[in-house]
Amino acid sequence: MEFKKTVGRKYKFYGVHDTSFKIGPHVFEAIEDEDDGYRSYLQCINTTADHQLVFLRRSFATVEVREDKDGYFEGYFLVDVDTGHVWLRFGTDNVDDYYPMFIFEYKTPEQNVLETMLENKRNDLRGQVHWNPEVADLSMKINECIQTQEYDEAEDLIKKLKKVVDKQKKMH
Repeated sequence: MEFKKTVGRKYKFYGVHDTSFKIGPHVFEAIEDEDDGYRSYLQCINTTADHQLVFLRRSFATVEVREDKDGYFEGYFLVDVDTGHVWLRFGTDNVDDYYPMFIFEYKTPEQNVLETMLENKRNDLRGQVHWNPEVADLSMKINECIQTQEYDEAEDLIKKLKKVVDKQKKMH
């Protein structure tokens, strides 16, 4: 099946393997077209066989395939029809026309929650505390935990970050 024909339709979502994903009975692979050492684009989306790939046996969400061309991003989203959560975003990000970038971003709802918590904590810090290597180190560790889906550890580190920030605020 040609991927373009999936846009606007709803499918069961079975997960992601590298830059491949399974919706309904179809497995697609997003192919990166490297233009040069600094730029990359979404070249195409191919149908592929899943005999070498690992997906869940049961779907964990029903998603709608959406296309987006807002001038900065040209690509696709797999959006949960029940919650609105964006499970997968892939395409070409053109924030800087000179350095477009291939994007293939899979996120669980837990990752979004933790990223929001971390961003809120960073916003609390702006203009209120001086740079602190411990804060920078904790922020980096939290990001790593979110990316590797170690959610409990990320939550613990966010609590520790809050304590460090509160202590620093009291000192200044």
